Amino acid sequence: MLGNISTKILYQNCDTILQVSLKKKDQINENYLQSINNNYAQGLVNVRWEKTATRNVLKYNISNMTALSEYIKQTLSQEKYFELIGQVQKILEFCSNVNIPVDNLILKDPKNVYYDVEKHKLFVVCLPLMENNYKCSNTVKFLSTVNKKSNVSITNGNAMNKYSEFLAEKLILQKGKANKNSCFTYNHLYNFLHDTNNIQPARNEAVPENIVPNGKAETESFADMRPGRSNNVQDDGEHTILVSQKAKPKAEVYLTDNSGREYPLDHFPFVIGRKKNNDLSLPGSGTVSGEHAAVISEGGEYFIEDRDSANGTFLNSPPPTAVRG
Repeated sequence: MLGNISTKILYQNCDTILQVSLKKKDQINENYLQSINNNYAQGLVNVRWEKTATRNVLKYNISNMTALSEYIKQTLSQEKYFELIGQVQKILEFCSNVNIPVDNLILKDPKNVYYDVEKHKLFVVCLPLMENNYKCSNTVKFLSTVNKKSNVSITNGNAMNKYSEFLAEKLILQKGKANKNSCFTYNHLYNFLHDTNNIQPARNEAVPENIVPNGKAETESFADMRPGRSNNVQDDGEHTILVSQKAKPKAEVYLTDNSGREYPLDHFPFVIGRKKNNDLSLPGSGTVSGEHAAVISEGGEYFIEDRDSANGTFLNSPPPTAVRG
């Protein structure tokens, strides 16, 4: 079930079908239906309409696709993650351009959005309804859920934090609104992704695990390639939102957390704790001490040193004075 809509997965003639059953009184807009089926390349799942004596039945072909909720459980690079968000933006923009209401999209839970791994493409189910009262679309909630549940290998924590703050602000704005999409358009998302190009990597909040000399971490930035929006990049003619521009880091030593994310160390001692002015500021409420540990350099070797934490440090238990990295 999806709200008041009955849904189920069927297997017919080697195809995987998402069947959506609507009320008999629901009016199907045949122009929307045709537009959906003509724009598979734009990320809309093809649909077949069958009318019975009691129901309107829509059958969406989701063969060779996986639910987005499952796809985002695997480790995604930050580049890949924002590429997915860019695809959502392009689908929203396309629907606006062809006058398909965003409320007609089933876009609230990533388990009802699909991804074709071979084509590297996101697909959304669209209801071809004249009037839609099912409330199956909440773009900000969808993006927030994806953001919360995605397993992202972060290379620019500052950009990720800004994106989380951006979504949190939009969630607050939609509180009390009957139409949850009224406070959010494809332009809001486009502008954020465009501005992401100016968000530089910063020391982020992930908990480090060990030191990797001569690491090969790469930082990502995102450049806008949409025609008319930027004078610094080439027009590809296809409204592409993001590309990755990977720059070689200057640091020779990196911290690596248990997810494999790497953070360059450009000076020593490199202090880790919950104070905002620490070199690496950890999330969460403060503890007895504001400094947990520091990375130090002695004679070309690197060490992790406990600082004044009454609880010990997250790096070592029991805490030694210094541990070779």
